[in-house]
Amino acid sequence: MRLFLLILSLTLLPQMSPAKDLTLDRYLSDAFAAGRFNGVVLVADQTDTLYRAAQGFHDKARNIALTPNSRFYLASPSKIFTAALILKLVEAEQISLNDSLGKYFPYLRRELGEKITLHHLLSHQSGLPEFYEGLGPDFDLLAFIGQQHSLEEVIAYCQRDLLFPPGQGFKYTDTNYVYLTAIIEKVTGRPYAEVLETYILKPLDLPNTGYFTGPQDNAAQLYMTMGARYTPAPYVSRDIAGGASAIYSTADDLVTFARALYFGDFLQPDAKRLMRTKHAEEKGNFYGYATWMVDYRSTKSGLTHAYYGHEGGPSLGVNSLVAVSPENQTITIILSNIQIIDPEAIYSDVEDILHKSP
Repeated sequence: MRLFLLILSLTLLPQMSPAKDLTLDRYLSDAFAAGRFNGVVLVADQTDTLYRAAQGFHDKARNIALTPNSRFYLASPSKIFTAALILKLVEAEQISLNDSLGKYFPYLRRELGEKITLHHLLSHQSGLPEFYEGLGPDFDLLAFIGQQHSLEEVIAYCQRDLLFPPGQGFKYTDTNYVYLTAIIEKVTGRPYAEVLETYILKPLDLPNTGYFTGPQDNAAQLYMTMGARYTPAPYVSRDIAGGASAIYSTADDLVTFARALYFGDFLQPDAKRLMRTKHAEEKGNFYGYATWMVDYRSTKSGLTHAYYGHEGGPSLGVNSLVAVSPENQTITIILSNIQIIDPEAIYSDVEDILHKSP
């Protein structure tokens, strides 16, 4: 195995001290050697990239190394894009957050159609269960998600009994964002991928972000394990949950998007505020619209590293984190193509390195 494939790809800008750069370099190299990281880390502020590095393999079988420009499937951070699209349609007065689900799906029974609103879907307060759970012992989940399904077919699985009355609890599910994906398509009369391109990708110039189509996405190959053996992950038709999990991107594109969304004027002030409003709580953390507000305690330093953003995975080889530090106003992107990676632990370690005294 040629060593250059494992060397860290790094961009250092003046805002990062050489000492911290070297420390991060060593940390990611050691994490790779220990089987704890294979992916890309990028740290930025509102204007500049502070640190940008890749470690490990894009495709182990072909000995192709990751680079900072590598594409990754995101899993749940896809929801950030979907929430932004919904809010864009609200701003255009094409929909309302108070619209009932039944307005777009009139065939739904009253419990679902009249009581669940778009607000409930965005904040996971609908009471809907996960569409692929509780379907009986004969249901083969891997076979199901490995096949192509239309959005209408998936919606049919979403018509389930509620876990709690809408607005009176919190249950994080892809189901909510499957419905939102379908609403975006119904309102615009266009496929989700086209709406994404028109409202977000082109205006913000995100050339390496898109909606799942298959191997032609040129995203990093997905693995369940790393180290002595890179075990390929089972194939997943990533668009099965629509805008809940089907987007791929790069660290650079995600920083551009996060800057526009959270710091810029991509959304109007009221819409931007709703993204970070604490609509619901789970285990001491809060959820806005496709945005977690998290206090994460470092197991090494004992420091609490608060962030808002979204984690993705583990999802059959996908792990990701888009994290904005409210204290430091920095954006950290962590992308991995390995099932066993813990992006929050990597984030916590990176924050320890960045903010401890030299």
